[in-house]
Amino acid sequence: MRRTGHSFGALIAGAARQKICALALGIAALSATSATGDTWCDIPYAPENIYGPEEREFRQEIVAEFEAYMVEAREYINCLEAERQRMFEEVRVQVNIYGQFLERVKWETQ
Repeated sequence: MRRTGHSFGALIAGAARQKICALALGIAALSATSATGDTWCDIPYAPENIYGPEEREFRQEIVAEFEAYMVEAREYINCLEAERQRMFEEVRVQVNIYGQFLERVKWETQ
């Protein structure tokens, strides 16, 4: 029988690593919609649209509400991006730790 340089354990470890990487990317993608850990991103709420005779009377208040909303929306997007980056880094570290674990286990079983 010809040896290819890959043991069955190494093939399983490689397949497991690929599944863990796919899972890690999925978790990181979810972090873009839901902040976890120590960070919480406050969702901004859009101001109500006022049409009709009131819009002239409350023009300054409406402008202020929309400007505040735009600032809050930018802060929210920045918060989500920071959390996404944090999660990617955390997942990268954990995938490396898991890969090292698989390598240790592989060598112990041979």
